[in-house]
Amino acid sequence: MEMIKRTIMIIATVCSITQAGLGPYDWAYAHLNNLRDNKVVQLRIFCDKIQMQARNAAKDQAMTDFFDLSLRFSLATSDETLPPELAQKISQLNTAFQEHYIRNWLSFYDILFIDSEGEIFYSIRKEDDFRINIINNPELSPILSDCIKTRPIEEVYLDFHYYGASDEAASFFVEPVFKDNVQIGWIAMQLAINKINSIFANTETLGQSSETFLVNRQGYMLTESNFIREDTILKTKLDKGNIEPKFQERRGNRFVTDYRGFKVLTSFEVFDFAGIQWLVVAKIDQAQITTEHYQQHHSFFNSLISDYLNSNAITEQHGTRLATESHTLRQVDMDEFIRADHKEMLQTIGVSTCTAVIAMYPGKFGYLAHVSPLDKVYGGDSTDLVGSITERIKTYDIYKYERPYVKFVIVAKHLNSLNAIVDKLVAEGFLLSQISIMYYPQARHARVIYDYTNDQLAVEWLLDQETNKSCFQNADFSHNIGSIVKQCIEAQDKHYLTIADVKQPNNTDKNIGG
Repeated sequence: MEMIKRTIMIIATVCSITQAGLGPYDWAYAHLNNLRDNKVVQLRIFCDKIQMQARNAAKDQAMTDFFDLSLRFSLATSDETLPPELAQKISQLNTAFQEHYIRNWLSFYDILFIDSEGEIFYSIRKEDDFRINIINNPELSPILSDCIKTRPIEEVYLDFHYYGASDEAASFFVEPVFKDNVQIGWIAMQLAINKINSIFANTETLGQSSETFLVNRQGYMLTESNFIREDTILKTKLDKGNIEPKFQERRGNRFVTDYRGFKVLTSFEVFDFAGIQWLVVAKIDQAQITTEHYQQHHSFFNSLISDYLNSNAITEQHGTRLATESHTLRQVDMDEFIRADHKEMLQTIGVSTCTAVIAMYPGKFGYLAHVSPLDKVYGGDSTDLVGSITERIKTYDIYKYERPYVKFVIVAKHLNSLNAIVDKLVAEGFLLSQISIMYYPQARHARVIYDYTNDQLAVEWLLDQETNKSCFQNADFSHNIGSIVKQCIEAQDKHYLTIADVKQPNNTDKNIGG
């Protein structure tokens, strides 16, 4: 009965703090939809503009005249040596055309002149495709090779693909060239992917975990990820079970597990251009929405978290002592923190009125702090250990995109410092989902050991000083702060993951990679 009353109270309170009857996830979807729509508009403007430029370039008299002259020059030099005066004249014309290209057609990374047999007899950049027959050398671009084989007589757009000559992703507008109503070849205008990538680059106005990206019909990303250091363009393939339904639905919202393994809210729309389809995706981590909602109503949630922890405190052993013989054991004293190196274990003892804080990123760093009541998180002014650790982490230990992988564990037999530590970590840009607590109010004090090399954390809770009775707990049985707050939000509306106009029975988190 008490639990039912508490649940009713939670629902009533959360409903009272939402705006216009919408929950935080509904607002997030609304913002994502707006962000998606903006990207679609920007992409449409760019694509229409670049297509018009390609068509105008194919009609440019200077372009077609130089194509004809270069073709005749190419045929002549294959049969005989030209007089020096003529060769110099051709060189001057080439310089003039290069300047014409810079003034008018610099939007294209390169311009290829291809004769009727498939020979690339001229290019601006003179890369590995110069003087190559694209039909006979399809390894440079099977897509461009197949296109020229069909001898198109109208404009053809070739979607982004790996182009060997430039060693990067490229797309082409292939325009036919005629002389006296006879087709003499094609102009292939090469578009670099950076033009598209720049449209999707900046989305931080929606939060640090938000991003927008473009996906092709095969499920490959066409833009760089905000959260992966390595190149993702045409290299990161998203799960077909997630992407294919989006192409079929064409427009909507889905809650999925993304390519990093994070739960995310997504907004998507199919973008049609020149006979191809791309998928525009805007997404944000569910954990960020939870954290932002906590920040807006932290007084309410602080009380809820305390009630939850007191109702779900540890009551039995969930772990064993860590073996310390094969590692260097470093002792962390009160009002001190230490950073672990390889083959080191950190230990602090006597955590009673104090708090232990562990910050970890397997393979990169591990910190252990013994925070006393003189610290800032207790209202004191002698130390600020949590602030010092987060400053070091963000300044020296990680790149910004790695921030979501840092984990914090708070160990205490009381809750006197919990709210201040959580608020401090959130203010430093970390999410509630990254924060956990190991809490045992009946214990006398705790011994904390962190094995950096094996990423193992164990707490020995001393229960009876006379008998030395103790209880062990490892991090797997800690309470995640983000999960507690998320449960409260879910209590408001069990269907919060979809908004009314996009509710689908198959919108689950079973699909990976959106």
